[in-house]
Amino acid sequence: WTSKSRSKRLWQSNRGKRGTTNQSSRRGGKQPPLFFLYGAVNWLSLIDPYYIMNFKIREATVDDIETLAEFNQAMALETEGKSLTAATLSKGVRAVFDSPGKGWYLIAVHNGVRTGSLLITPEWSDWRNADYWWIQSVYVRPEYRGRGVYTALHRHVEKLARHDDGVCGLRLYVDSDNEVARTVYKRLGLVPSRYDLYEIDKPSKNE
Repeated sequence: WTSKSRSKRLWQSNRGKRGTTNQSSRRGGKQPPLFFLYGAVNWLSLIDPYYIMNFKIREATVDDIETLAEFNQAMALETEGKSLTAATLSKGVRAVFDSPGKGWYLIAVHNGVRTGSLLITPEWSDWRNADYWWIQSVYVRPEYRGRGVYTALHRHVEKLARHDDGVCGLRLYVDSDNEVARTVYKRLGLVPSRYDLYEIDKPSKNE
């Protein structure tokens, strides 16, 4: 892996190995400073990549549906000012478990508390004969931001992808005005894409 194009590397091994891990980091010598954000709304944990609490990362189960729906509801309100109904959100989350091809969730747990989560959705690339994994629905509880929750989740996804020969890269999208998120992603090795995102958005009855 080189620093210029981590997100474009092929990763090899067996896709079925999605177990749990304990994510922690130790670094000898002088610790670099932590980065904090005061008085700003942000859905990412702002972290020092070398200072990470001990989080257990596991694949979500149906027992997590209520929590995942709550996370999505909070994220929509916080990031886009949208008030989404709990019933529709619960159905949307459950649909992922009912149809595994839609994707799968990861949960970060600390001392029995679900501290954050993200959704992985595959996108087939006929150019690469493999899937891109899109990182979506990222949420970290406010009281756990700045403690490395997102870093732990991201590193777990990165590890799984690297050891899966059916995955050709990781992708995500970020608000063009969210400089904080851009900084976090770059620090984790992601690089800007050559593509811009265009869309036609159909109004949702859930809004």
